[in-house]
Amino acid sequence: MSIALQTNRCSKPAERAFHFSQFPWITALLVLANLGAYAFTSNRGPMEIDEMVRFGGKVGPLIADLSEIWRLLTANFLQRGALHVGLNMFVLLAVGTVLENAYRSLDYLWLLLISGLSTMAVSFFFSDAVSVGASGIVYGCLGAACVFLLRHGALLPPRYRRVLGEAAILVILIFLWIGLLSAGVDNAAHFGGLLSGMVAAWPLRARSTVGDEKAWRRAMQTGSLVLILGAIAAAPLGVGRLLPRFRTERDLRLGLSVLIPKGWKRTTRSSGQLAFYNGLPSFGRAGFAVDVLADASDADAGRRLRQLLAKELQPQFLGPQVLKASVGGPTAALVDKNAGILVPATVEETFGRTRVRAYFVRRGEVTYQLVFSYPSAFPRYGGVIDAMVAGIRFEPK
Repeated sequence: MSIALQTNRCSKPAERAFHFSQFPWITALLVLANLGAYAFTSNRGPMEIDEMVRFGGKVGPLIADLSEIWRLLTANFLQRGALHVGLNMFVLLAVGTVLENAYRSLDYLWLLLISGLSTMAVSFFFSDAVSVGASGIVYGCLGAACVFLLRHGALLPPRYRRVLGEAAILVILIFLWIGLLSAGVDNAAHFGGLLSGMVAAWPLRARSTVGDEKAWRRAMQTGSLVLILGAIAAAPLGVGRLLPRFRTERDLRLGLSVLIPKGWKRTTRSSGQLAFYNGLPSFGRAGFAVDVLADASDADAGRRLRQLLAKELQPQFLGPQVLKASVGGPTAALVDKNAGILVPATVEETFGRTRVRAYFVRRGEVTYQLVFSYPSAFPRYGGVIDAMVAGIRFEPK
């Protein structure tokens, strides 16, 4: 009898707290933000890699090289296509509405933020793919729903118990099964969102069991959310000074060693010489290549660079469609205490503008041609190139 009375006393406030008359403003705004972002980015059809990079997708090289950590957040608001955004928003609206009534607003915001950031962080560490989508937040909400059922199931009216129980588990299993069988799905991000949502929700208390909160506690929770968002926004100014991490690549045949950002990949060029790039196919691509030119004098530098742009730079280095190339005047330069010249250039391509720095350093009977390229849209790559130039070492003659 006492158990029945206790259940009745708990169910009445729970019934009031979970009633749909309490409009889920946070969930609604999140859905509208995703739909608005999709409407803004979908004017050319399904989002391709260049658009993902341009609009704020999770792009490993730009996070590791330029400290654009904010992409771990913005990537959650971008969707590839209509089916992608429709399915994600449908599930988010259904589950998020219940969770927003189940938890306090600040707790729900915390859950959404941790799920979104953790989703893309796991993807960053375990996948090289350029990723977008709100599915990580959706998985986080589904994981939180399961945790709420385990911890506070007795407080739920029957219809919500079904949403947070059998329906949530069924949706998780279906989504994971589809993801594992489908190509191009970032399953690492999905598992990251699911687990982070469960972990973030475990210490949270149900709204109906929480009394009046002290003002200082609410202020601390609000401050922590603001602090996280501020740290993400300011990361390029602080952490950016420490990134990227470099590795040393040594080529005894060419007689030099260079510093290369750790995430860059080696690529094959028609000349067979040393070349690396940051892994992006076109927009956002940065690269480095070195060739050894026989019988080339400093006076040939401008002509050599024009030949390079016209003939030697293959599509896999600068991009598939070069529209125009302009070469600047040569200036004196110093590379590993060796006198040389620097010839700058700008390449106009269908996806944007690429800046090129070509260094020509004569050593003995040969001239080293060191070519660095980076996108104008990401000027902070200029600092990465500066570090790479400073790290070049020629083998003793």
